[in-house]
Parts: sequence; structure tokens; C-alpha cells
Amino acid sequence: MPRFKSKLTPEERAPQQLIVPDRVQKIIELYDKNKVEYPWTEEDRGEQRFEYWKSQRPDTYRYVITRIDRVRNYKRTEEYYLYQMKQYIQNDNDVEEESRELTYGFAVEKKHELKYSPRINAKEPTYKRDIPTYFFKWDKDQVRKLLEGSDEPCRNFCLGEMGDKGQGESSSSKNIVQLGHPSAQNDFIEGDFDDLVVLARAPPTGSESGLGLVKRLKEEQEQQVIARMRENLQNKKK
Repeated sequence: MPRFKSKLTPEERAPQQLIVPDRVQKIIELYDKNKVEYPWTEEDRGEQRFEYWKSQRPDTYRYVITRIDRVRNYKRTEEYYLYQMKQYIQNDNDVEEESRELTYGFAVEKKHELKYSPRINAKEPTYKRDIPTYFFKWDKDQVRKLLEGSDEPCRNFCLGEMGDKGQGESSSSKNIVQLGHPSAQNDFIEGDFDDLVVLARAPPTGSESGLGLVKRLKEEQEQQVIARMRENLQNKKK
């Protein structure tokens, strides 16, 4: 059963109108928390119609992940992921329906506070700021499952910092870098965040995997440090 609180007119009580996509439900709950009614968008209604067809013919459903972001907070203590996806389903006439490309795992909370309004002689919600909100904590197993289920390989693997609280519209991430080498998907899933940033700025060449390159460079650096330490010890003995 849907959990949303929107009021429906009689015309809207068609089966498809009783479906609330998970993405939309998450946004509705952010608005409910701030005691503000969520204004459904055309994108929301389109996704709602698509979810209806998906419930009718799940065997014809497929999706394509067009981009996935792995983001980290400025303290480097938390990581999340979000992605952009297009979906496809066949309707009752065996015609393939295509969804819009939407972002999942991120929304902007419109933070409101209750303040007295002389206009209504009572308190009402007053907009304060935008709060970027992330829903999916980094989980490499879930990310691997998501990417392996994509009908076409994802080619956009991005790393960035989580968006800041602000006054204007907040973006999902900033200071974005992108992985573009052949082993990008596996490296994106398995790699350490800092190592991936290095790879994005200096991608590997040839057949060597990105993580293999990072491992080799670290070993070479360690050997260089050891060699310098030995050289300093030898100089002190002279």
C-alpha cells in the first residue's frame, strides 16, 4: 500500500494513479517532514505511469544505467552512491515505453521552519535553505548488482564530494572527476576512493588494470622511500 499523503480527485483514482514510485515517495517524505505538501512534477507523473506498466508486464522490463556517482563527505567518513537510469517496458499493445532519464539516490530537502505569520495569525512553514540528501550508502555488492543488471554497460563512472547546504539549488556532487579507462567499472566498485581519484587524473594505458597500476606505483614509491632511508643511513656512517 502506498504511504503518501497526497489527496486524490475521483479522476485520479485510476490504478496507475495509486502507484507511488520509490524515488517520489522519498521526496514526499522529505516534504512531509517540513510540513509542506509536495507538488508532483510531470517527471513524477511520467514515472508513475511507467511503474504501472511495469507492474503489468514485469517480464518485458529492462533498464540502462547511464551514469553512476560515488560521493564522499568532506570529513571523508561517509560514502554514498547515486545514479541516472533510463527504463524500458512494453505496454498492452507490445509497444516499448521509455522512461525519462532520472536521478536515483539523491534529492534536495527544502528545509522549512514554522514561523508566525500575521497574514494568517498563526505559524506557517517558511523556507530556510536547501539540504542535499543522499539515500544510498556505499555498498559495493549492491552497486555491482545494479551495474550487472543494466541492459547496456554503464560508461560514466564519477567521483565527487557531497553537495553543501546552501541557499540556492544544491547539486548532488561537486569537484567531479570521471573514470574513463577500460577497467573502470571493476575499479569503481572495488577501489579505494583516494586511489580512484588518482586514476581519474592519470588513467592507465595498455592492458594494465587501474587498480594494478595504483598498486605498482605504491610499491615503487615504497621502494624509493626505503632506498633513500638506506642511503641516509650510509651517509651518517661515513
